[in-house]
Amino acid sequence: MRLGNTIFLALGCSGQNSRPLAWARSLVSIGVFGVGCFCFSRIHKFLGGGKYRRTVAFSFFLQSILVAIAAAIVQGGVISGTYPAGDRPGRDGAELVVVAMLSFGQGGQIVNSRGLAVGEVPTVVITSLICDLVSDEKLFVGLTKNGKRNRRFLGFALTLLGGITGGWISKETHKVSPCLWFVFGIKMVITLYWVGFIPLYRIFRGPRRNASPSSA
Repeated sequence: MRLGNTIFLALGCSGQNSRPLAWARSLVSIGVFGVGCFCFSRIHKFLGGGKYRRTVAFSFFLQSILVAIAAAIVQGGVISGTYPAGDRPGRDGAELVVVAMLSFGQGGQIVNSRGLAVGEVPTVVITSLICDLVSDEKLFVGLTKNGKRNRRFLGFALTLLGGITGGWISKETHKVSPCLWFVFGIKMVITLYWVGFIPLYRIFRGPRRNASPSSA
């Protein structure tokens, strides 16, 4: 989350964060996230647009590879992969490499939400999602009459479920890499989902207004 990293960076710059390289991790996270958004938006344009299935599938495939590489680095012991975090710092900036890969992929994730015209689900921040959800004048209308409300609710629920699942995995394994491999698996499922048919897309879309994503 960029807000938290911005605060950690500010604390580091003011000398109030004693954790080694904490400010550097935050700076890399913010900077590479921006680079990721820039690159993925250009890739989407090159592939014809964010609503094409080939575009979404390629984007999530690339995100999956980045998460897999990060997981392999952690599992290989290049950086401390224990939970709670170990005291051994990463070697040769490897920890920053992992942060960079994950942040770059998150840039692609939010660009996907914009490309699919579902900006109400930013995917990388929950605060604005909750605000928009509870402020919706049509919050209590029927299930099929407010697609944006449905997506916001599911976005919050799945984020909460993902956090609980990640916490449980970390608690049971005392390692970070299983969580990363779990994320990799989810992203690959999404990739394969977009490669094939997408019959579930209409369930949460609400009343039909625009054409569904192209099958190209």
